[in-house]
Amino acid sequence: MEGALVALSAYEVREENLAVHIIYMESEPESNPTRTAVSKYRGVGQTMVAYGIQLSVDAGFNGDVTLNAKTPELARHYERDFGAFRVPGRATGCGTQISDL
Repeated sequence: MEGALVALSAYEVREENLAVHIIYMESEPESNPTRTAVSKYRGVGQTMVAYGIQLSVDAGFNGDVTLNAKTPELARHYERDFGAFRVPGRATGCGTQISDL
């Protein structure tokens, strides 16, 4: 589909945490692996996370990124498919914070 919005994300370089925080990450609904068995666009989420990792490397943070999963299903997806892990004890305001530290 020409002109379709496939993904949208926002990143914050957090000097105090020595990591890049992925503030927002959204892909086209038919590409969400927790909502569909066959993705319309493959690798969208991986690309957004990879961009955050590159920002972290460029900032001297060794590729460390954090993000808040919107749902428990997405948290499990990030853990299973991206090798992320939950960071306990962090006050995040919503969701489940995970990291690929």
